[in-house]
Amino acid sequence: MFALFKIAGAFLLPPTLLALAWVVGLLLVRRPASRRAGMRVCFGALIAYYLLTISPTAAVLAWGLERAYHQPVSIESSNGAIAIVILGGGAMKGGGYPPLEELGGSSWRRLWRAFTISSLLGRSVPFMYVGGSGNPFDSVSHEAELARSYAMAMGIPREQFWIENESRTTYENGIAVQRMLQDHHLEGPVILVTSARHLPRATGVFAGLGIRTIPVAADYDDQSSPFNLIHLLPSAD
Repeated sequence: MFALFKIAGAFLLPPTLLALAWVVGLLLVRRPASRRAGMRVCFGALIAYYLLTISPTAAVLAWGLERAYHQPVSIESSNGAIAIVILGGGAMKGGGYPPLEELGGSSWRRLWRAFTISSLLGRSVPFMYVGGSGNPFDSVSHEAELARSYAMAMGIPREQFWIENESRTTYENGIAVQRMLQDHHLEGPVILVTSARHLPRATGVFAGLGIRTIPVAADYDDQSSPFNLIHLLPSAD
């Protein structure tokens, strides 16, 4: 089911949908009776492609998800938390190219945000790093172990950094956290750290599972630079 979900998701994302639109448009153009309609389809797909590759469109889409978390969480609101939960965001495997294992950019920013919150709290609460492989054809993930090695290098005791490396979706992340809280007989709100654009879904899932959260955003979309003409040029990012 997970593999089918990932494959179906790929077909529903803009790159595939736009490619299909171009194919349909070109097929329609080949027929005299539908040539005008085909040209409209191709032109519409081209405009959509352009809009989805420029910074202003990305900024608007990200702002819609991140706007609720633009204010940093105060230390007062974090008091009473029983754990800091970090949702994994991916890691690069070593042994080839690149040669060494390394947390992905979003994972590292989430972990670093958790470090800063822990420092504000006096490092008195445990960490929970949850998340396994998001690749349906490769179930092995060392991301959580790698994150724990980073934490230990930062001086956090091994026994204070709990990990889980089998959950693959946000819902499975929530189930894993629920189970870990039960295993350690903990009750109360958790600080939930993930990318800002992921927080609306993550907090909703955790609330549905009955887990109280204090949402903490990391990994914001970069909108710090003033607008200029280069933002109107297509970008892979």
